[in-house]
Amino acid sequence: AELDVERGARHHLAFGFGPHQCLGQNLARLELQIVFDTLFRRIPTLRLAAPVEDLPFKTDAVIYGVHELPVTW
Repeated sequence: AELDVERGARHHLAFGFGPHQCLGQNLARLELQIVFDTLFRRIPTLRLAAPVEDLPFKTDAVIYGVHELPVTW
């Protein structure tokens, strides 16, 4: 096998599996857990300000998600 540093981008969007797992995935998951635990503890009444059906989902982007997430508390 040969390392080609000039090869085209692969556009990976996942943590991978087995020997190809992202080395930072555990840190990313831990950071998200801390952020959400802290957020919901500090603002326990946080909730969506619109029905899920009305949220504008990204269908034109590489990364799936919503364009905006209106919340209230």
